[in-house]
Amino acid sequence: MNYKSILFTLILAIGLAKTQAQTVSDFESFAVTDTFLNGSINPLGYNFIDGNVAFENYYDTSFGGYWSGGFAISGVKDSTTAGSGNLYGCFPAEGQGGSANYAMSNNYSKAILQGNASGKKVDGVHITNGTFAVRSMENGDNFAKKFGGPSGNDPDWFKLEIFGQTGGQFTDTVEFYLADYRFSDNSLDYIVRDWQWVDLKTLGDVDTVLFYLSSSDTNSWGIKTPAFFAIDNFTTLDGLSLKEGSEQIVSVYPNPVSKTLFINGLKENTNLEIIDVCGKNVWSGSSFENGLDVSNWEKGMYFFKANSINFTSTGRFIVQ
Repeated sequence: MNYKSILFTLILAIGLAKTQAQTVSDFESFAVTDTFLNGSINPLGYNFIDGNVAFENYYDTSFGGYWSGGFAISGVKDSTTAGSGNLYGCFPAEGQGGSANYAMSNNYSKAILQGNASGKKVDGVHITNGTFAVRSMENGDNFAKKFGGPSGNDPDWFKLEIFGQTGGQFTDTVEFYLADYRFSDNSLDYIVRDWQWVDLKTLGDVDTVLFYLSSSDTNSWGIKTPAFFAIDNFTTLDGLSLKEGSEQIVSVYPNPVSKTLFINGLKENTNLEIIDVCGKNVWSGSSFENGLDVSNWEKGMYFFKANSINFTSTGRFIVQ
């Protein structure tokens, strides 16, 4: 999604059945303390099974062997080391919420839903950058450019597209920018360095979720930015397909905002919390008809979380 857009619309389906079960793939059952599983013990095609999901992996045995596709399970705690020697470290250096494990992903990776989750909606997944990608975008390397270029004005970006698929047919797509330097105000440029929740329910009922990376930094061979990212807490919705009741539309605008932020559509029993990039709660409430004055807020990115009895979802906006 383009966060420069005038209107950020978050669809909150609050008519979901309370009995709808969830299964979380958190990768904590794998023994990878300070190390990783890249498929080398099961080369030439393997699935890491966790929760109700098969995370595809491919380890190529040529040239001495290397992880060439799909997911790897990691417990690596390294947010410092730059370069391809740190393929398996995510930048937060831990799983979401301080957990031990997470999964690193190559480009064109695939998650296949199984059991009660197959053919149902996916709640969402936490996503962040790998250390290899962050250090490359920050400083450049022998292959990829420094994001923003020497002047800082180059409109670079690093994007993850998440596709839903059922029966071989695509359903919908969710976009998530792992880095975005397209703002006219360079102070708003960002590289994702922490875990961010990405809602995937809009993909619809799916049996497969596909992950595809793209970047502004390319050549004739393809993407130059290190094509790796990390996931955690891939959450499926099991049992019967979700039947949505009334929908709640929460509209946050303008985005970016410099003076007054408006949020429409907060219905009864839905609370909104606004958090800065340091995790500090800067505002919470259920309505403000005349808008919220943000003219004295620090410039930068803010996150909002909408909560009702049956639903929690998050989004972001920019104060400039």
